[in-house]
Amino acid sequence: KNLVIVGDGVTDMVVRQKGIVDVGIGFGVIKKRDKTKSMSDYWVENMQDFETALFKAFKNFNLTKKSQKVRIPLKNEK
Repeated sequence: KNLVIVGDGVTDMVVRQKGIVDVGIGFGVIKKRDKTKSMSDYWVENMQDFETALFKAFKNFNLTKKSQKVRIPLKNEK
């Protein structure tokens, strides 16, 4: 799958716990929630930590095939 969820709430991390995605990054930049933090694979409280966590998450994926690419869409893309 190679899927990551980034969220600030428990319902976001439930998706991770159910195995729908591979990695859950708890986003505590705006609001810090202890329950979300405890359920996350990575917990971030600033954008530098977010970048590091995202890099570590993707590093663990087996992306050796040329057909598999990691692309993060821009804000204005739909």
